[in-house]
Amino acid sequence: MEATGKHGVKPAALSKRLRTHGGRAWWHRLDATDEQREAIERWLWAQMDKDYDFGGVALNIGAYVSEDLARLFCSELAGGAIVRGVPAETMAPNDAVRKLRDGKALRPWDVVALPVFLPAWRIL
Repeated sequence: MEATGKHGVKPAALSKRLRTHGGRAWWHRLDATDEQREAIERWLWAQMDKDYDFGGVALNIGAYVSEDLARLFCSELAGGAIVRGVPAETMAPNDAVRKLRDGKALRPWDVVALPVFLPAWRIL
């Protein structure tokens, strides 16, 4: 699932995206139980067809914005999904977790800083 400016929130085939990707890529494997993964998946599907949040992503460049589920940008979708499956209160605290606890939308580097991933695998 991804949020893009062209289509909003839609399912996305990673294999298709990687075919046209011109750089390196890593697989960040989620360290979660089956129940947590199912909660994340349910939440992601519930966001289907929401519009892309152009204003939110622009404002989030200057200062972290509050999560707004009416429209979503990519890292807001990812952070929102993770915290719905793995509550922030159960994560080891770091800056990214504190932002989630404060209801802020994350930036891409915050998502990968969440302490819910196994070591990343380089796939490209």
